[in-house]
Amino acid sequence: MRKDYEEIIKYCRLAGIRITSNHVIDTQKTPEELIQRTFVNYFEKNIGVGNEKCQYHFVFDQAMVQFVDDFVKNFYQQSKQQPTNYIVHSLKLSLLTLIGRVKHGYHSQTNKNPLFVEIKKMELYMVALDFSNGVKDELNCSFTINDLYFICSLFMGHGVRPFVNLATHSQQIMETTKQFIQDMSTLVEKDLGQDSQLLQSLFAHIEPMVYRLQMGITIKNPLKEDIIRQYSTMYTLTTYCIPKLEKAMGIRVTDDEITFLTIHFQLAFEKIVNTKHVFLICPTGLGTSQLLFQRIRHSSPSTVVYEVIDVQKLQDYNLDSVDLIISTVKLENEYQTPIIYVRPLPTKEEIALINRHLLTLNQQDNTFLPSIAPDKTILKKYLKDGWMFLNQDFDSRESVLSFITEKYKEEQLVKDNFLEVVLQREKLGATGLSSGVAIPHANPKYVVKTKISIITLKNKITWGDVDVRVVLFLAIAEEDMIQVKNMIALLYDVFVSPERIKSIASKETRNEIINEIIGKRK
Repeated sequence: MRKDYEEIIKYCRLAGIRITSNHVIDTQKTPEELIQRTFVNYFEKNIGVGNEKCQYHFVFDQAMVQFVDDFVKNFYQQSKQQPTNYIVHSLKLSLLTLIGRVKHGYHSQTNKNPLFVEIKKMELYMVALDFSNGVKDELNCSFTINDLYFICSLFMGHGVRPFVNLATHSQQIMETTKQFIQDMSTLVEKDLGQDSQLLQSLFAHIEPMVYRLQMGITIKNPLKEDIIRQYSTMYTLTTYCIPKLEKAMGIRVTDDEITFLTIHFQLAFEKIVNTKHVFLICPTGLGTSQLLFQRIRHSSPSTVVYEVIDVQKLQDYNLDSVDLIISTVKLENEYQTPIIYVRPLPTKEEIALINRHLLTLNQQDNTFLPSIAPDKTILKKYLKDGWMFLNQDFDSRESVLSFITEKYKEEQLVKDNFLEVVLQREKLGATGLSSGVAIPHANPKYVVKTKISIITLKNKITWGDVDVRVVLFLAIAEEDMIQVKNMIALLYDVFVSPERIKSIASKETRNEIINEIIGKRK
């Protein structure tokens, strides 16, 4: 027994696991993912994973083995995927090791991957959630959010894909899903209908989603606000295509579900266009970081995905998928990824340098927007024509919505039941964001004429789970969706910044607010 233990400790040391003076694993200094990967490798080497004689019960509890075996077998049978025996056994062993570690109180740690890497895994979140629920019910073992992310990684690494047998499922949901894809294709101006994986993935999500919502069951997307902030264009377009799906299925889709659907469309879009991924490094504070983010992002193609990263944590990230690093400070370490240094408030010359570099990465400029710099002409027009109610004294979300919808009705800009539709949307998921803004909206078919409104408040009011000082009210008519889609995305880009919200809330005139949003310098 002692000899076996010493052999395991030696194996762990060789794998890079920290061992204490008492000859036990130092879980404080060793990533949990490395510990589990090392155990899996050791088990593969010593219990014959990859052949029919593999005996999991020598290591794991029989109930765990039975559950994992049934789950993996059923999934592959239903999906008709045909992995090799090695892949099947490796997946089983990885899941068993995870459950065993969690049962002993060891959970996966915070992810060190960029968001644009994480959303690829999130395509498998529903499969991971199904597995998690089964483990909780059958084995009395609960996973954390980080455990769920790790399960997504395991599934992705073993070739698992969301899948349903389309021939045996609801024809109505199939037709609705195809129409959903067609509507999104129109808005993004790319043919997404040729992507069979998109159809499979969407259908695999939408069919159980319909059941969940009909039964009043809701789920949370842990990356909801990140997706709304960093993929604002795709999120906005998805939001405005949802009403047709809702009508066809007789449901109301929550914002959490919408962000899950956004993931599928974003991944499909990135297959068609050559998306670039950029890290922004700015250590001088959240406000400056967000200002840098907004200024650079508004001057770049929408196929460039930016992510703000703490300079202290940069070395922890895998940079294989990062095309460019933009930093306001000299980086101590050397990186293979190209680096451009800029001021905290970048000059026009520095922004031009960034755009030239991005163009050299991809000479074929496939974007949502028609030019390198998003055209703000339409945004200026709608802001000047829009309503602004400054420093208002409201005490509740309902009073704000009643006030603004009544204004719209007086001008015959919306249909009579517009307030009811807006309130129904709020019940599904409050539209308040942690930045301090609420962005309520409704089905475009209830809007007669497009008009946006901005309300600033004397005092914060509670909007769902957050406090807000600014309300951006979007009433977009169906016939204007293609024209104004980029304008809406630009508005989201501005209004997800806490510093910009604070600044907007302090303005005393409409021109000051317009200048703040458009970015005009004083």
